[in-house]
Amino acid sequence: MKNLKYFKAYFFVFLSVVIFIIFGYKFIFAANFLDNLKQKTASQKNEESALAQPQSITQTGPALLLPPALGTVKEIHNGNSDKVVFYIQDAHCNFEAQKNISDIIEKLVKEKKLKLVALEGSTGYIDTAIFTSFPDEKVRKEVSTYFMRKGRINGAEFYAINSKEKENVILCGIENKDYYAENLNAYRSIIPKKELVNKAARELQGILEELKKYIYSAELVEFDRTVKAHNRDEMEFALFCKFLDSKCIAYKVDIAKFNNFSNLIKTMKLEEKIDFNKTENERKEIITALVSKDNKEKNSEIFQKSLLFKIGHIEPVEFYAFLLDTAKKNRIDTAKFENLNLYYTYLVEYKKIDTFSLFNEIYAIEELAKESLFTSEPQRKLDILDKNIKIFIGMLDISLSKKEVEYFFKNKDTFAASEFVSFIETQCANYGIQFAINENIYIMDEMLPSFEIFYTMADKRDDEMVKNLSNKMLENSVNRAVLLTGGYHTDNITAMLRNAGISYIIIAPTITNPDAPNPYLEIISGKKNTLEEALVE
Repeated sequence: MKNLKYFKAYFFVFLSVVIFIIFGYKFIFAANFLDNLKQKTASQKNEESALAQPQSITQTGPALLLPPALGTVKEIHNGNSDKVVFYIQDAHCNFEAQKNISDIIEKLVKEKKLKLVALEGSTGYIDTAIFTSFPDEKVRKEVSTYFMRKGRINGAEFYAINSKEKENVILCGIENKDYYAENLNAYRSIIPKKELVNKAARELQGILEELKKYIYSAELVEFDRTVKAHNRDEMEFALFCKFLDSKCIAYKVDIAKFNNFSNLIKTMKLEEKIDFNKTENERKEIITALVSKDNKEKNSEIFQKSLLFKIGHIEPVEFYAFLLDTAKKNRIDTAKFENLNLYYTYLVEYKKIDTFSLFNEIYAIEELAKESLFTSEPQRKLDILDKNIKIFIGMLDISLSKKEVEYFFKNKDTFAASEFVSFIETQCANYGIQFAINENIYIMDEMLPSFEIFYTMADKRDDEMVKNLSNKMLENSVNRAVLLTGGYHTDNITAMLRNAGISYIIIAPTITNPDAPNPYLEIISGKKNTLEEALVE
């Protein structure tokens, strides 16, 4: 027994070394460095809050039911080809998220018979046979758990090392190695002075916030405060949309051209009229009225539709359309089912909403509402600089949304440090405000070219990942695959999937503690922990 104990101990160290050698090279390029778990972007929060409520009612396309403890289905798109991508949004180096990702993949492999898992952050096929062939499951799991907790392997790799179904699953990287390296090096170039500039930028942001008290009107202050509260996840999405709608009416902002936002407001008003308990009772009543002892064929169809609806294999709008249509054909008066009819109308209206475009519309409406409140150029300039410094800090934290990156590229000239300093000096002098600008803010001018390269290469990586994913699916003769990338890539990649007619389901792993210790930024900066340093000496 003692010899066995020592054997396991030494093997644990040996296996640790092997795992680090095998996986360590990949993480020189570090998973994806475009998502900082500790600070979600406004668009991510909007997506989570908006889609969580209606999505449970109006899922379309290939069905997937997930336990809330594992994750949330954020979006489903039904394309016109036979290909389906189960797109898991990675929360890099968050242990809880990685554990849930491993369990989600296991569920997909069992229920959807998936065989291909594609990953950002690496290239080529990933062979884990050296670990999976070792018979001691406990030691294997302990070692891989350690490295997953340290952010050195992800949930997909953990699954491939430990699952009993692993022999049937192919793990592959879909990166262009050169693009990935250039992407990473661009970020690493700003690291030496990052903290100095971050401190200066946040101090400057505070001065701009103070100036709002003097330059903004009371209405503009209220509007700005509410938008930021929503972006910080301090206000529910539904309440924010109602606020935005009320302000558009008050400020006479025409939102007629924003079809998705208009339909969302319409569905929210419809929802307020529905008694969902009565809807459930009316559904049971109409099914009872349709069931006939003398028509087994009709009963079988009703039963099948009801079962498919219950397990999520047909969307609610289809099920309720079937119920109401069948009732009318059987001369049942459907007018008396008031809540059921309202609910069906609600589902039809919500189905018209393109969630991909909805958030773009909300941003555009915010800008129009603000514009209607501006009465001077200093107000407009302050709004621009306030937005720019927030985006610059987001660059330092690598937490920008795709829309914020697009804004940066369109307005690069307004990000110069002199733009901020000149405005602050003039306005503080006008209002007799004492201020001190941290001189390190001028370093931001040196960093901006690196950020241009960083985000340009990120977009090029998206093109390569979609192309390589398609190639891997073709090589392996599969029409379904799991794709694992960070949330920043979602907009670009899903747009490409839609253009290719490919169906997809976006899945966000559950995270109950987003502020848990996260080694992500340390990893992409190239730092090693004590054990890793010892292992490679």
